[in-house]
Amino acid sequence: MKHQAGGARRDDGQIDRGAYEVLLDSDADGMPDWWEFSFFAGITPAAPVDDPDGDGATNWEEYIADTIPTNAASHFRLATLACSSDQHEIVIPTSESRIYSLQSKSTSHTTSGWELITESLPGNGAKITIAVTNPTVTGTYRAIVEMP
Repeated sequence: MKHQAGGARRDDGQIDRGAYEVLLDSDADGMPDWWEFSFFAGITPAAPVDDPDGDGATNWEEYIADTIPTNAASHFRLATLACSSDQHEIVIPTSESRIYSLQSKSTSHTTSGWELITESLPGNGAKITIAVTNPTVTGTYRAIVEMP
């Protein structure tokens, strides 16, 4: 069972501050039962490492990204809108219930050396375009998706 701190919520005309939501995870697989029931009609058929829609994202990754694990068209991917020598435009698809960060590094051959470009961008359910000015000539970008 996991607990997630909640913000202010209105319930029957009253504001509830400092509430906690209980995210029941009966099979302790890192995905809450309500999510597994929403897409798989139960907790047993939803293994965190499975990829039932074949889009390259596991069920656990789809849960974290707030995408649909049974729809290959619903996936979390970065896109580059435009590149020039003085600016790159990176597009991140977002969910209203997630927070996003963009990182870069000058070479893709190591796992260290990521530099933060922007952080804690709240999703809005649409694509967010981030303009990276004066980018390195060669490099790699990655987006981090987190739950609030």
